[in-house]
Amino acid sequence: MPTMQRVEDGPYGGYGGSYYKAEHGQHKIKKIDAWGRSYDGYDVVNGFQFTWDDGYKGPLVGHQNPNIYRPFEFEDSEKITSMTIRAGHDVGFVDAIEFDTNKSRHYEVGGKGGEPNMIKGKHLGNGDWIGAEGRDPIHGADAVVDSIKLRSLQLSHIPYAEFGDAEVLAGHVISIKKRNLFGGCAMQHVIVFPDCHANARQLN
Repeated sequence: MPTMQRVEDGPYGGYGGSYYKAEHGQHKIKKIDAWGRSYDGYDVVNGFQFTWDDGYKGPLVGHQNPNIYRPFEFEDSEKITSMTIRAGHDVGFVDAIEFDTNKSRHYEVGGKGGEPNMIKGKHLGNGDWIGAEGRDPIHGADAVVDSIKLRSLQLSHIPYAEFGDAEVLAGHVISIKKRNLFGGCAMQHVIVFPDCHANARQLN
């Protein structure tokens, strides 16, 4: 059976701030509440809070700003197809979080400063965002979100497939149609020796 594993990308941003971890097992993020603000002359991410698919609401990271509020709620089967984190390279803070989904929706919070770091393909896993983490136990400057490391889910490698239908002709198994766990099919020919006729049977 397939299992899910975490995929990490980052961190992006600087070294200020206190440690945070916004994750809830392998539950997918259902809703994002995020806030922006102007800080040191830049529009940046002031704070965010996740709600997961079981209704659990995580900790507030950073601060709220009712003047710049950017919520987003994922629809059923909606996945992230690409994401961009704008941030300083080992300095500064998280300038912006942006992403697009397979439902042709775009989301962004923050400004256009910092370096754009595009995340896509295997670095996004299967597109289900499950959490974020940032850390620095020294500076403790919590005015804005200083850094972020993303966590997503990815199906692990499946070393085998499940067998489905078989074709039997005159007591010989002539082919087996393998049905993998994603619903795809592949044909594999199997040779059955004459003394194995008694063991050949149709599989359901």
